[in-house]
Amino acid sequence: IVYFAERGQSYSTSEVRAAVWQKEPEGARTVCYCFGENEAEIRAEVIATGTSLAVERVRQHIQAGRCACEVRNPRGVCCLGDVAAAVKRAAAAMAAPVSLPDKSRSRLEIQ
Repeated sequence: IVYFAERGQSYSTSEVRAAVWQKEPEGARTVCYCFGENEAEIRAEVIATGTSLAVERVRQHIQAGRCACEVRNPRGVCCLGDVAAAVKRAAAAMAAPVSLPDKSRSRLEIQ
């Protein structure tokens, strides 16, 4: 069961439009439902570059008003914390220290 309501309604994973992060096995879970950031791509970025700019990419979208977390994220809240946690997990798994982008650093251009 993914969700249940007070009146006894329940929804299974096959009845929701996107896999729910908390209900899926670790590895390739979606961590940002608005912009498609997922664990596998974050891990690949850490392996290739030693860091991940996923937090910065999502932050730029949020600042541009392009997020819809209340609708797309099954939790109904901003996913930025989940993205940051995924970056930290990927770094820990690679045994490489990774720093998250600082807000004061230059911004990426997002098309």
